[in-house]
Amino acid sequence: MPKGLKALKDSLSTMQRQVLLEQSQKEILNKEEQMLLSNQKIGGTNQNLTVAELKAMADFYRSPLGDISFRYV
Repeated sequence: MPKGLKALKDSLSTMQRQVLLEQSQKEILNKEEQMLLSNQKIGGTNQNLTVAELKAMADFYRSPLGDISFRYV
């Protein structure tokens, strides 16, 4: 295989991995957004969560989702 072709294939592989990482990060942010928009479901129907509680929940979900998503990239 010519050097130039190998370099292009390596670049393509690198870019494909980067796209997968970006898609995973976007999916995590979308799930975090869904959680934030439905905070009354997390806190119950009669109780809204504080900003600190919402941030803690977002951090809680972000970490495991990131670990799961990035494991497949």
